Amino acid sequence: MKTSGVNVNPAGADAKITLSFWFFDASEAVIFGQPVVLDVPQAQATTDWTEIKNSTAVVLPVDAARLVVQFKFGANATGTVWLDDIFMRNAPGAQGWLGDLYNGNFGVPANWFFWKGQMSEGVAGKGVVTITSAAAHSGSYSLLVEDDGTNPDEVVAISDRNPIEPGRSYGLSAWIKLEGVNTNEPFDVEKAVFFTLTYHTDAEGWAEVAGQDFFVVDQSAHDRDWMLYSFTFTPPIEATRVSVRARLQHQATGKTYWDDFRMYPVEVARKNLTLDESTRPAYWEGFNNGDGQAVWTGKVYRSAERSLMLSKNAGSSADPIWLARQVAKVNWNPATGVPANIEMEIGGWVKTENVNTNPASEAARIQLRFKFFDAAHNLIFGQPVILNVPQTQAASDWTEIKNSSAVVLPVEADSMVIEFQMGPNASGTAYLDDVFMRNAPGAQGWLGDLFNANLGVPEGWFFWKGQMSEGVAGKGIVSLTDQYAYSGRYSLRVSDDASNPDEVVAISDRNPVQPNTEYLVTARVKRVGTVLNPPPRDVEKAIFFTVTYHGNSPTGWDEKRGEDLFVVDQTTADRDWTQYSFRLKTRADEYRLSIRARLQHQATGDTYWDEFQVVPIVTPNANLSFDEAEVPAYWMKMNTDGATVEWATDQARSPQRSLKISKASGGSEPMWQTRANMAKLNWNPLTGTPPNIEMEIGGWVKTENVNVNPAGASGEIQLLYSFYDKNGALIFGQPVVLKVPQAQATTDWTEIKNAAPVVLPTDADSLVVTFKFGANATGTVWLDDLFMRNAPGAQGWLGDLFNGNFGTPEGWFFWKGQMSEGVAGKGVVSISRDYAHTGDHSLLVSDEAANADEVVLIGNRNGVQGNRVYQVSAWVKTVGVNTNVPFDVEKAIFFTVTYHKAEAGWAEVSGQDFFVVDQSVTDKDWSLYTFTLTTPAEANRMSIRGRLQHQATGQVYFDDFAVVEGQVTRVQNGRELPASYALAQNYPNPFNPETRIVYALPQQAHVTLAIFNTLGQKVRTLVEANQPAGKHEIVWDGRNDHGQSLASGIYFYQLRTAEAKLTRRMVLMR
Repeated sequence: MKTSGVNVNPAGADAKITLSFWFFDASEAVIFGQPVVLDVPQAQATTDWTEIKNSTAVVLPVDAARLVVQFKFGANATGTVWLDDIFMRNAPGAQGWLGDLYNGNFGVPANWFFWKGQMSEGVAGKGVVTITSAAAHSGSYSLLVEDDGTNPDEVVAISDRNPIEPGRSYGLSAWIKLEGVNTNEPFDVEKAVFFTLTYHTDAEGWAEVAGQDFFVVDQSAHDRDWMLYSFTFTPPIEATRVSVRARLQHQATGKTYWDDFRMYPVEVARKNLTLDESTRPAYWEGFNNGDGQAVWTGKVYRSAERSLMLSKNAGSSADPIWLARQVAKVNWNPATGVPANIEMEIGGWVKTENVNTNPASEAARIQLRFKFFDAAHNLIFGQPVILNVPQTQAASDWTEIKNSSAVVLPVEADSMVIEFQMGPNASGTAYLDDVFMRNAPGAQGWLGDLFNANLGVPEGWFFWKGQMSEGVAGKGIVSLTDQYAYSGRYSLRVSDDASNPDEVVAISDRNPVQPNTEYLVTARVKRVGTVLNPPPRDVEKAIFFTVTYHGNSPTGWDEKRGEDLFVVDQTTADRDWTQYSFRLKTRADEYRLSIRARLQHQATGDTYWDEFQVVPIVTPNANLSFDEAEVPAYWMKMNTDGATVEWATDQARSPQRSLKISKASGGSEPMWQTRANMAKLNWNPLTGTPPNIEMEIGGWVKTENVNVNPAGASGEIQLLYSFYDKNGALIFGQPVVLKVPQAQATTDWTEIKNAAPVVLPTDADSLVVTFKFGANATGTVWLDDLFMRNAPGAQGWLGDLFNGNFGTPEGWFFWKGQMSEGVAGKGVVSISRDYAHTGDHSLLVSDEAANADEVVLIGNRNGVQGNRVYQVSAWVKTVGVNTNVPFDVEKAIFFTVTYHKAEAGWAEVSGQDFFVVDQSVTDKDWSLYTFTLTTPAEANRMSIRGRLQHQATGQVYFDDFAVVEGQVTRVQNGRELPASYALAQNYPNPFNPETRIVYALPQQAHVTLAIFNTLGQKVRTLVEANQPAGKHEIVWDGRNDHGQSLASGIYFYQLRTAEAKLTRRMVLMR
């Protein structure tokens, strides 16, 4: 403690300043019946840092289930007190671990904590982890992690456990600044500054699954300004949370500042949407030559922060050049190119420095050339239109150069190339800006636009503004800029002033998207001095997004429709970087999408745009279009050299696939082997294959030209079942070996099985099945319809042998009657080339009237989040199916969704049926079926079934499944939704007898809104429910959950969702 001007020698508790430790047992009773209270020194008004602690050792008689630490002034206490380095440590000589007291030196903000040596012991030093304003990449603060050579321990900042989706790949990035750090070349892990990721489950406590280090920080120099570091990672399948560590290992020293951590799915679709891939202007390409430089420069410009520069030394023969290729038909320009019979002026603005003067030849000139080509690629006029850069003096300010008489094309220019070049004998520096192609005075007709004429925007972007093709400076600005950036070095500036009556628009290229797909579009926007436009909005003053949807034409604009999104806040003139987002859905004929950052006609000020993202809103799910299928579910190929190991379509006992091995000569031992634990798959017993049940195991084989009567095992072809106990020991000491018939070279489908029943003496914790050729075996063998079934007369359930007929690809399995018994028929579930919605494959599910059982295609358990809205869709084609009007559930073709927990086994929570498939006709071509669902709170996995019920018949093909998270939009039904979670200050405050609490949700969420006292005890739950996105309001009457009036004092109200926890303070005064 450190004090200044406090009241001295307090006469009672109400004048004291105290530090209290409250220990609660499992029943929430206060251990000792009262807190451990430590008095702050008040013998004098001002003291320097002083340790206060218990005078005798505190020993808890039972575990403390909860600990609350309270630092408070009594009602009559005055002055100023600082608290730091709180501790909970072993008394001298005591043994055992008390746990850590996190953030005991108060350095880190919410969502972070740290570890360093003796951090829970009140020891100053041992490294520093703290929020700081000494340096920041964006905003005002960063996280400082620092150490010196006297500390032998590591120093680590650690984030909270943040939710992730199991099985999904992510990218992580952060900005780091180094000051006085140790260099680390050659690399020594003990001297490293690095990241660590820790993977967790949703269980209470730390629940660590695994960890991973990422050594990406550059320590080649002691000091390094802000630099972006990034890497990708794929969490273990059981992980549902991840924490991030910023880490200085034991011998690392110096100051490291960390800022702007970001984690994002790696499948984000973007083309230079972060603006930091920007190395050249849109539509132009520069070519250096020797010492001749072609540079896209931001040092000199006429219009928009950028120009093209050519520079070379005297005496050099280099001829650097800038080229704009095929700019006649760009974007919405006429599909036929630059039109004929219109008088036009072409040129640009140039500025020179130290250029050679009065050139005696073309080789010494600096020129701007326009080349027009007809549809046969002939150069119109037989030569380019050449404009010479002024070289009568060494230096000149911005000067317009243009054709002296009107240019009139005799035919349409199918293509146009612009060149800005220094001849080999030219020297000095020349700049080009505001290139133009405009009607000559009095001429009529539209020539098309000359895009990026002021050279401001990078690849991936262009712009529109008034007179942009006419060489006019002003009329708004669209330019790459390093004046501000949310991340990286650059952002896109879109600016205008009141003198311009036109709009100003930055426009992205037409980037590929998928038809009938939902996307989330986000961007960061910063505004400086912009026009106010509070609700109700005036569209003419608006700053907003426009999305244009396009077809699949490789050329031309091919616009299908457009959509305006008014999500940018204009209630203030200035606003720092803010993320805006909205959701959209493409239609069946829409294959490309462009985004506009737009200042409407009366909008003014400077806007900066960064970090555009276009993200398909799809939950990870393996192989939803079936064209990644190379092996059947649960199986893998091994030792394939010198042999053909194939998931075959040429032979099958149960349609439409089998496993095939073919080998012409001896040498290798090719095989198929299960990669999954067949004993515990899906809903099989958690203990594995049970003991004491007589069983038959085997499969069906077909042979062709195999070697006959093998003399030993090396010449045999075998099917092996290997059962292992929980200790990993092979039960029976060896596999159960079944020999493929080799008495003759070729046989039709033949069942092979054990001659006497197999009875396991103990649970088989795992089962591996292998189909293999010995080293000297030759010929071709197909395997189908594996089985593991009860021997005749035996009782009990062995579990199912999944994908025993090899029909389904990875990510899928099936259920049908007697599927584990080697029975052909009983319906078909198989990957198929018969039909496909996209690609070459779909999944066929079929049945006939002779089968009394249902037939079901089932997806793996893929990650979701509880209490979320999802939309599931799939394309379905039906051939010869039963009609079902009026509806009979027993004849239905439908979807079932099963919800699961992320636990071992099937872990089913509940299920839900969706009867959406049209059975009004027997044959229906590919049709998209969709349905929405809300996952139960406890579910974090979900599986999807395509299902033919007991009396349903015919062939059903499924393709292109998609799972889309539904509630991520910021705009819904024309109503703007909150951009983030918010909890407003209650009103009135202080209050008596009631107060009003307002909060905002950016998306549907399960909400808990509760009241706590100063001890952290929950006294009232106001909301515990799923609620839609938007603003919500509730009144609290100052009573607890039992209806009793609470005493005057300080209370806290807390809003909690899966993604947010917000807390505010209020005062009840009776």
